[in-house]
Amino acid sequence: MDKRLTEGIRRATEEFNHLVSGLSTEAFEASHAGKWTAGQDLNHLIKSLRLTNFAYALPLFMLRMLFGKPNRKSRSASELRERYRKALVNGVKAPSMVKPGRVSHAQRDILLKKHSEATEVLCRRLERLEDDNLEGFLVKHPAIGRVTLREMALLTQLHTEHHTGLLKAKLSGTAAEEL
Repeated sequence: MDKRLTEGIRRATEEFNHLVSGLSTEAFEASHAGKWTAGQDLNHLIKSLRLTNFAYALPLFMLRMLFGKPNRKSRSASELRERYRKALVNGVKAPSMVKPGRVSHAQRDILLKKHSEATEVLCRRLERLEDDNLEGFLVKHPAIGRVTLREMALLTQLHTEHHTGLLKAKLSGTAAEEL
C-alpha cells in the first residue's frame, strides 16, 4: 500500500487537532453565522471516521455484495476534491448519523484523543490492504456515491482538510474556505 495515503490522513488529523487544541473555551464553543462550532466540527469528524472505519472492517466479499465491482480506476485527489466541492455547492448536507450535537469545551481533550485514535484505526486498516483491494472494492460515500476504497481514504483526508479550512476561516472571521 502507498504510505502517502496514510501519511496524508495522519497529517490532516494532526493539523486539525493542533488547531483545536489551542482554542480557548470561548473560541471552541463559538458558532459563527449559524455554522458548527470547533467542537462540533471535531465531533463530526470523529463520527465520520467511525463510519469509515466500519466500512473498512467489513469483509471484502461483503463490500462486493453490497456495492458491486468498480468499472474504472480510482480518481485522483484533485478530481475527488472537485467532485466533493460540487456536491457541497449543490447543497449536500451531513447525514444525521454524523451530525455532532452540542459539544462543550470540557469534552475537548477526550474528543481530540478519540479523533487521533479513530485516525490510527483507519490507517492500520488501510496499511493491511493490498493496492489491488484499494482499487478493486467499493463503498458508498454520502456526498459522492460509490467510490473505491482508495478514493474513500483520499476523501477522508480531504474531508478533514475541508473542516480545517472552514475552522480557520471561522476563527479569522473570513468567508468560508473552499476545498
